[in-house]
Amino acid sequence: MKRTLITGGTGNLGKVIVSLLSKKEFEISVLTSKSNLPDSDRANYVKGDLTKKESLVKLKDKFDVIIHCASNALDSDAIDVKGSQNLLDTVLHDKLEHFIYISIVGVDKDTNNYYQDKTRVENMVKESNLPCTIIRATQFHDLVLESIIKPIDKGNGKKLLVPKNLRFQSIDKKDVAKKVYEAIKKGPSNKTTNIGGPEIPTLDKMLDTYLTLSKQAKITESVAPYNDLQNIFTTGINLCPDNKYGAITWNDYLNNVINNNI
Repeated sequence: MKRTLITGGTGNLGKVIVSLLSKKEFEISVLTSKSNLPDSDRANYVKGDLTKKESLVKLKDKFDVIIHCASNALDSDAIDVKGSQNLLDTVLHDKLEHFIYISIVGVDKDTNNYYQDKTRVENMVKESNLPCTIIRATQFHDLVLESIIKPIDKGNGKKLLVPKNLRFQSIDKKDVAKKVYEAIKKGPSNKTTNIGGPEIPTLDKMLDTYLTLSKQAKITESVAPYNDLQNIFTTGINLCPDNKYGAITWNDYLNNVINNNI
């Protein structure tokens, strides 16, 4: 069994990776800073804080594979940059077989602070000379739903103001977890891999699907993007059309969400 540590294992993607790997030949540990450690037969939860290097000392020499998912867009300097450096300093040894870092498609092409910090971490991983794979994924389906579409659909009966020229190649977390598993089985590539979903629709089309499946009839109006997050998705840097990977479409994802909420 491969001894595997997952940082961010209680987060959005991390939980899905834990779920998948727990069904495979892995001995899973999850690093968490939470005081109340979950009781689970899927993984062993290890108390530790990426921002406190001394709390990570116990991780040294204990794992074959590390999957680094931990990230915080609101505090990326502390969690992503300093936290990743603390982790790398702690696990830097000859026994580690594979260090997998989860990043975002397009982070090297925008001046957004969070993207720049993710790029810094990518470079830190490369410069560590650890056997590694960097997986850049496009936005998750649920990010588009929760951070883009739901703020538009305020449910107040007014027309929906839809920022124009936004395109997504959103991917399901289960597909990203599958890619992580494949990367472990293949071994370190010491390269960066981009993956995105199977389609590249406009936001208008994604919203139409959302309204149809949720059985809503609403009037929409195209407007100019009105925040930095929306502007990023008009540039195309969030797309990787030559690296379509996911099998779960936006329609598949919404059907699952809506049916489970009924």
